[in-house]
Amino acid sequence: MDALVERGESVTVIDNLSTGDIRNIAGHIGSGAVRFIKHDLLLDGWQEHLRDAGRIYHIAADPDVRASALHPEEVYIRNVHATVRVLEAMRMAGCTEIVFTSTSTVYGEADLIPTPEEYPRMEPISIYGGTKLACEAMISAYAHTFGWKSWVFRFANIIGERSNHGVIWDFIHKLRQNSRELEILGDGTQTKSYCSVPACVDAVLFAVAHTSAPFTCLNIGSEDWIDVTTIASIVADEMGLPDVSFHYTGGDRGWVGDIPRMLLSIEKLRSLGWRYEVTSQQSVREAARALVLERGF
Repeated sequence: MDALVERGESVTVIDNLSTGDIRNIAGHIGSGAVRFIKHDLLLDGWQEHLRDAGRIYHIAADPDVRASALHPEEVYIRNVHATVRVLEAMRMAGCTEIVFTSTSTVYGEADLIPTPEEYPRMEPISIYGGTKLACEAMISAYAHTFGWKSWVFRFANIIGERSNHGVIWDFIHKLRQNSRELEILGDGTQTKSYCSVPACVDAVLFAVAHTSAPFTCLNIGSEDWIDVTTIASIVADEMGLPDVSFHYTGGDRGWVGDIPRMLLSIEKLRSLGWRYEVTSQQSVREAARALVLERGF
């Protein structure tokens, strides 16, 4: 949203603030650059605000992969049903462009790494991943049926300031409670790609400006990866805790639905001319530093 405001776009945000924080956009609301409407997509009353929308950035979702196994039907409703409601509202309002934030978890445990968008065996192993793949299918169907333009972006781990979940956020909060020992889920060898929020936003806006089709699907991530133990060491270092001992819960994954190894191919995005040279380790350190300062540790 910051990037859209900087570009001079007229921005309306519809959010029920179930996971968001109004303070993140208070400055834009106060300046008049952003119109904020507090509403739940599962209820009625927000649809009228789509009448003059040129493009919808559909980011709303239940984002907790780990917790999705605890309440699958609720996650389905919040992700898939809410997305179909957005698509129906767009159809009724005559809005014909949608940008959707999907996830690398739609690939499941891919045996082709780096994993390209054309990977043939889409087998999500988490409820969250399954709901996102269902959303992608419905967006494709609506776009082709009604002559829309749609963009689906499959994210690696996107990290940075303002986060309120994820491995870095989790480690910081655990170390705030016990600065001498850190519990790490799994065996610490889980290895994945990490990309900063600014780079991700830049990639999304670049791709939208350089593609035009009923359904465009692109991976976004870094071109390398980092393991969980290294992330823990970086977080401890940024918190000024040199003597933290690590305790592992065991196994090759942290929770049901966790994918031990994930690296996305971004060749398709690079072929459009987009470049990202920051490593996963650099992104993790910058995110950890920002969150430590933000939380005032």
